[in-house]
Amino acid sequence: MEENSEEKNNNVESDDYPEEHNEAAIAGFALIQCKYSKTEIDFQTANHLNRGKSEIHCGFLPLLPVSKEFIEALSLDEEFVLNLKVPERGMSIDGLALPKFPRVKNIRDQIGKFGVPFEKQLTVSDVKEDQSRLTITKDLVAEFIYPMMNDDEKEFSRKIDGIVVLVYDSKGNPYEMMFKMWSGKSQVLTSGWKAFCNANKFMAHEDWITIWACRHKKTQQLCFVILARRFPKIKQLVPKKLGNKRENASPISENRKIKQTN
Repeated sequence: MEENSEEKNNNVESDDYPEEHNEAAIAGFALIQCKYSKTEIDFQTANHLNRGKSEIHCGFLPLLPVSKEFIEALSLDEEFVLNLKVPERGMSIDGLALPKFPRVKNIRDQIGKFGVPFEKQLTVSDVKEDQSRLTITKDLVAEFIYPMMNDDEKEFSRKIDGIVVLVYDSKGNPYEMMFKMWSGKSQVLTSGWKAFCNANKFMAHEDWITIWACRHKKTQQLCFVILARRFPKIKQLVPKKLGNKRENASPISENRKIKQTN
């Protein structure tokens, strides 16, 4: 009897261990072995594993792909970090195209239409406890958010009272916020922003958020989806480029040009 009991406990395909979990268990054991044997994983494999972790566990950072070349330059080259400039509107800091749709499973049945995404570096005022607002410049609002709004929404969002919107995080959790004008120079997401920011543990400068304006499928309410990527080596606010035009090149190649000319 004891031998049968021991054999059952060692059998991963017993009734106590669902068969569909076997593959996940084997993968988990393999990753643990990599950790303790100090096995190196190539960048592509690591990126796939990271995306899988986000899909299965709703991990928050990072959900979007990250350029290998950018990470290597960011980690090894201080001059590269100092020479970083905000890319053209609609482009990401590492030169990758932003996804047309956010990878958030829980909102697939709720959102009917997505606008064009854009990226923003979080500032100190965006995450300060006593500020409780996410600032979005007027040019970004005009280019990426207004196309998803009707005339009444545009009018009321330019006022102090603003309009009520829903903002979804990477887990599909909705937060009710106000979208309104702030000091005549920019527009903000406020009211529920503090709770959203704290729940996702945002950090100034290191976190770059991607924002999608969208419409709720049933209510047609204006919504936003906000996901983030973290670049721990970026400790300062990246300055804007001179002028609004840029060559068809990534921030990586542009900064290398700067290094070569110096």
